[in-house]
Amino acid sequence: KMDRKKVQVPQPDPLPESSLRPQTVSNQTATQFVDMKSWGVKEYKIGTVKGGERMYVDSEWVFMDGSVPEHFIGRPFIKTSNSDKDLNTVSSGSSFLPLIKFKISNSPAVLHLLLDSNMNNVPTWVKLEGFRPTKDEVKLAKKSKKGVKKFSVYSKNYEPNVVVHLGSNKSHSDAVRSMYSVILCPKPFDASSKNEDLCSPANEL
Repeated sequence: KMDRKKVQVPQPDPLPESSLRPQTVSNQTATQFVDMKSWGVKEYKIGTVKGGERMYVDSEWVFMDGSVPEHFIGRPFIKTSNSDKDLNTVSSGSSFLPLIKFKISNSPAVLHLLLDSNMNNVPTWVKLEGFRPTKDEVKLAKKSKKGVKKFSVYSKNYEPNVVVHLGSNKSHSDAVRSMYSVILCPKPFDASSKNEDLCSPANEL
């Protein structure tokens, strides 16, 4: 059983826990996202990164062809809801309730957070949870609308069977931006594998 316990992190302005409904994420079969739950407004799903694939369950924004780093192509990712971009899951000045919670399966992996590049301040939990900025960038396009959204990538290595807590998109001192997404890159056990570099946090700043 995966209880929704508070995670310690300084950040104000709580959203009452009762206003969020726990949901089991769809399409978890054959991925390293285990027992995933979300407390968003809409049900999240697991997708596969590729050009033209929608990044959200409730928006037409898609991964722009040619803009996605090669090492992300074909990887599983969490299709979040862009409607959740202004949620704040903080429950006190020193803790937050996870918006997304899951366990890494029985092999190591790297998680990549895609955060709106227009954010002035990255949510506090991102750095405290150990995610580091990289030089990677992902772009989204929308067929029915001109313009491009740019997302910065923050990455972290995880050991097998670790429970992951991800907080809300909103920063207390920043305007609301587009919701984040999460790409999971399985990391091979064989350190001599030539695919090893594709699964490591690339080009850290």
